[in-house]
Order: sequence, then C-alpha cells, then structure tokens
Amino acid sequence: MAEAPGEAPAAEGRPSKNGPYGRIFGLGEAVAKPRHIPERTCVGCGQKRPKRELVRVVGTPQGSLLLDTTGKNPGRGAYFCRQSTCWKKGTEKGTLFRRLNVDANPADLDNLYSEFQAIAAAPSREN
Repeated sequence: MAEAPGEAPAAEGRPSKNGPYGRIFGLGEAVAKPRHIPERTCVGCGQKRPKRELVRVVGTPQGSLLLDTTGKNPGRGAYFCRQSTCWKKGTEKGTLFRRLNVDANPADLDNLYSEFQAIAAAPSREN
C-alpha cells in the first residue's frame, strides 16, 4: 500500500489511522470553527446587529425601565442602536413598551434618554 507523502508508514496489514483517504481529502487536519456572534434587532430601525454594538433597555418585573450596560440584568430586554434617531422611533411608536410589556412613563423615558446619550457617545464594548 502506497503512503501519502509525509505520512508515517502503517503497520503491516493495517491501514493508517487517518484511513486510506485521510490526508488526500484533509480529514486529518484540524479546522477551527468560527466563533458564534449573537445578533439582536434594534427596536427603532429594525436592523440586525451584533449584540455588543447595541444598548439594552430592561423592563423589570416591577414595571420600571433601566439601561443595562452589562447585558446581565434580569428582566425582559429590548435593544437600540447607538443613534438617537432609533431611540426616538422606538419610543414614539410605542414599540419599546410593547416589547417590554410595560406601561409608558414619561419621567422614566426622560431619565433613560439622558443615560442613553451618555452610553451612545462612548465607544462600543469589545469582547
């Protein structure tokens, strides 16, 4: 049995550990899988982006809203692009409140918008 170049000879009477076609078709090579990047949809514009590029708003079980900079706060979440136009579209149409299953409170929105602007101005998080 002829061995592929660079392959150790197999023991007498046994095929190589990669099989007769292992090296020819690259079956013996280790291939790294690309890492999965979670995506979320912006509430304002509806565009899908990587989760780390978006800002998360959480509706708590008590009915209040807060910005989640860590992405780990408990509660139902909705995501916005880092653009003020997306924030305005999502809050004016009421999409944010429907997604979070909470009632609109203008005082909460004003506070959240000022926090959102500060976070949106900062560079996005990297892995």
